[in-house]
Amino acid sequence: MGTFEHTFWVTPGKGETDRIMHATRKALDAARGLRRRARAGEIALTASERLLTSLTAGAVRVMQEILDLARLNGGRVYPSYDRIAEKTNLARRTVSRAISILEGLGLIQKQRRFTMQPADDDAKRYRQTSNAYRPTLPQIVSRYLPKFLRPTPVPADAAFLVEEHARITAEMLASTSCEQRVDFLFESASPMAEAFRRMAALVDSRECQNGSEPLPQII
Repeated sequence: MGTFEHTFWVTPGKGETDRIMHATRKALDAARGLRRRARAGEIALTASERLLTSLTAGAVRVMQEILDLARLNGGRVYPSYDRIAEKTNLARRTVSRAISILEGLGLIQKQRRFTMQPADDDAKRYRQTSNAYRPTLPQIVSRYLPKFLRPTPVPADAAFLVEEHARITAEMLASTSCEQRVDFLFESASPMAEAFRRMAALVDSRECQNGSEPLPQII
């Protein structure tokens, strides 16, 4: 807790939470129709349709609470299960199941958080606290939006630039050492980053000694 949230949470854009909520409700209607037709033997569900039919009214209510918090708190969403249960009048077990459904559909991204507890000895003890959540709009749900609410398609030239940047980044990472990759991943200093740097430096040293990597050049 307090070490990663600044890179995890994203402030929702204007109207984004309403668009996600609208799509989620439409997806629930579609899921009910699919379940009814499947029970009647009219259709055989595809893998994505089976996933969509897991959506429940309780999950939609929990999604609404998460979106409300995201809109009011600038994307900072970290309620406990008990808090969500209190606000939605749902059982805690129902909230837990709803979170799993939303995460499985890609409507939310969840990150577990821990706090360090004081101890008499030198051992570090951690206690899990509330999760961090980030709402998203996956393709499996966004297709139920009306056309005027769907995200604007990415222009072809912008898509090409994204692909080109990914290719250049992959080539750069392939030619870097483990220690350089750690520096690329961790922009700020932290105990975890320093531990990874020490391990990466050891890996680079062993690879050079084994002849699998060229010796570093001294300039």
